[in-house]
Amino acid sequence: MDREANQVETPSSETTAVAPVVGIEYDPVLDEYIAALERIGRDVAGLVEELSDVQLNWRPGEGRWSISENIAHLTATGNVYLPPLDAAIERGFERAMFGGRDFQPTGLGRWFITQMEPPPRRRLRTSRKVLPQRVEGAAALCAGFDAMHAEMIDRLRRSRGLDLARVKVRSPLLPILRFTLGAAFGIIVAHERRHLWQARQVRQELRFPG
Repeated sequence: MDREANQVETPSSETTAVAPVVGIEYDPVLDEYIAALERIGRDVAGLVEELSDVQLNWRPGEGRWSISENIAHLTATGNVYLPPLDAAIERGFERAMFGGRDFQPTGLGRWFITQMEPPPRRRLRTSRKVLPQRVEGAAALCAGFDAMHAEMIDRLRRSRGLDLARVKVRSPLLPILRFTLGAAFGIIVAHERRHLWQARQVRQELRFPG
């Protein structure tokens, strides 16, 4: 649909999400991302519930992460993305980069999302910035993850009204790369699904401690 034409339409209030800050239509993909993160949060809680420290930190083999390491890595990754997301969102509002609907990732952003989705197609090198730290206990592991998730969902809500294809985010892990705001959120969600899948695989191992 032509973007300019889309901006002058007057859609039904029953079917249109309105950005509370700027009072304009926002892209419903943001709500899809929020729902995906909330679903992942519930799945993580269910996965680690009642697991012992031994079970959480058990590694299925050389070079493979434990359940705890997969979740702690997601917490670390989400936290390093928050500052560049803040900068991008602030810049987007300062420059009035509003509008746009039905965001679809293209180019590099789409490639990264595809690579992140489970099951993994290839092994990816992990930046030192987001190497997982040992966390003792399921409660502490979930508390850190949930706190990061709350912050990430806040950024999604604050992005309402922005054009997800025009606002750019610099990667905190490889600063030479810049993604659209929509693709950055898509990469984060796909990356979480990837490591949730990997954590589930650990628990399904026949040698998983009882």
